[in-house]
Amino acid sequence: MRSSTDHPPRLGTLALAALLALASGGCSGSGPELQIRDQRSDRVYVARPAVDGERVTLAWNHSIELTPWTETYEVRGEDLVLVEVTMESYGAGAPADTEGTTTVRDGVIHITGLERPLDAVRWVHSHDTEHTVSIDGATVVEPADIPHRSFAEIAVNGD
Repeated sequence: MRSSTDHPPRLGTLALAALLALASGGCSGSGPELQIRDQRSDRVYVARPAVDGERVTLAWNHSIELTPWTETYEVRGEDLVLVEVTMESYGAGAPADTEGTTTVRDGVIHITGLERPLDAVRWVHSHDTEHTVSIDGATVVEPADIPHRSFAEIAVNGD
């Protein structure tokens, strides 16, 4: 008489195990990943599949002007392409001469059409200036999610 441990695993059991491994990220080659991480320790705060065309917005309050500033990037392959900057005041740190189109709407300065590819977006994270990161309008990083004065970055990593 055979015990239940003598039988080879059934196909359904193997398929279920493979699906669980895929769902948990257990297989390599799952495609590019968008990461928000610490530049020095490589601690990852957010990791998710990178999707071409999705928009990543880094927002904060300017430390001198004390007004909102946003930079919006589009994922294109393994690049983050700066496509738009918005700010309420044009002061310290604002580009004096830039490509793209500058307009003012409802008191907000918009610089669009930038098309500047970057391998990563880097900043010193500050709770004082309230840095946040959003992906397609949904906030994924609040100021307190990353330690104050950390050297942070957003990058797309290939498989």
